Amino acid sequence: MSTTKKIMTAGFGANVFFIATMVVCREWKKYAKEEERLTQKKVRELTQDFKCYFAARQYYQECRQDMGTSEICKQVISVLQTCQDELYTKIPPVTPAMSPLPVAFR
Repeated sequence: MSTTKKIMTAGFGANVFFIATMVVCREWKKYAKEEERLTQKKVRELTQDFKCYFAARQYYQECRQDMGTSEICKQVISVLQTCQDELYTKIPPVTPAMSPLPVAFR
């Protein structure tokens, strides 16, 4: 091979390496931004009106196998506990299902 062809081949290889590196860096940054967006979304979902629903969904998807050992799972369990307490305060002590049946239905 002549020197000119060697230089052109080396330049081509360097350009391919540079472009591949730039693409990988761009995808890596995109992935990091997406991960940050997802974590912010999870935090935002826990503070919205449907926090009990989102906490139950997150517990079902992520925390039911590890039984609440991670920090996120402990937070989700505490949110679920407050949701349970809120529901129990809204339920009256005697519900219609607890009252006896009328005579016609016995």
